[in-house]
Amino acid sequence: MSLCVLDYLSKTVHSWPGIAEMILRDINTDDSVGANFATLPCGPFLIGENETASEMADLMEEHIFYANRQFFDVYILLEMLSISCLAEEASQTFERAVARGAIVAQAVAMVLEKQRVQSPNLNATSGDASLKHQDPVLEGEASEQPATGGTEFRIILNLAETLTHSRDPQVRGFVKMLYTILFKWFPDQPFRVQILRRLVDRFTSPTSSSHDLDLELEILAILIFQEQEVARPVLAMLKKVVEHANIDRAALWHQLRANKEELVRLKEEKKIEIQSMTKEKSSITQKLSESEAANTRLKVCAYLHIICSKSDDAEGYWCSVIILLANTVYQMAV
Repeated sequence: MSLCVLDYLSKTVHSWPGIAEMILRDINTDDSVGANFATLPCGPFLIGENETASEMADLMEEHIFYANRQFFDVYILLEMLSISCLAEEASQTFERAVARGAIVAQAVAMVLEKQRVQSPNLNATSGDASLKHQDPVLEGEASEQPATGGTEFRIILNLAETLTHSRDPQVRGFVKMLYTILFKWFPDQPFRVQILRRLVDRFTSPTSSSHDLDLELEILAILIFQEQEVARPVLAMLKKVVEHANIDRAALWHQLRANKEELVRLKEEKKIEIQSMTKEKSSITQKLSESEAANTRLKVCAYLHIICSKSDDAEGYWCSVIILLANTVYQMAV
């Protein structure tokens, strides 16, 4: 497919949302591509005893047709992923196409190669050499500023991260291949650091499910197996994660200790407050008892005075004696 045709298609999907949606529906409902393309042979074509040259020519034409169709689907879907209003639907369409085998990872590499021809800034060099000559990367300290070709990189990386949440085994296998393709076609330091950083961040995130963790660990293992130099920045990033975790743990421990001390202090204050309230209650109870006793004495004395006032002198004498004795008994009781 010529570059001018691809450029025209890109402008079309950006300018005509209706056509873009029609293409999405066509890709989403076409089940013939995956089934037919999967059955076609790869590599050199050999003419068997029962096959004529014309049959093999037809087979080769069919192979080329489906290869071009797959290339077109991948190219146009990657273009749509850069359009905000179509990105979500394009991502879902991409995932369904991968799940039914209509798109393979090699098609993404073919598209990247074509885009490199369109844009010389998208360079594919030896990734191993890139890492070996970047000491900061090996230490996990490299800058993550985007290099040239960042738009294509960002689109494919976001797609890969979206597809990691799929439960489909075919999609999971596609994601592993897609990361190796990203690592090959974007060997510059900022790209590789970003790939590894985001993998490590998701792997160490407490919100990641065990399903996602297994896949991310497999991807890291594949990248390290392919290029052993990758192990050093990955280990450096994991070391930083552990250090931050230890710092957070220490901060939480100090906070827990402070909270415990505060709780002990509050319990002591509450204990002292309860003791004070108990003493105050006891004092109030005692005063109340004394007040009731004094009230009773006054009533008795008043009653005796009334009786004595109505009696003669002899009886009044004895009433006075009784009142004196009552006061004496009260004082002794107090």
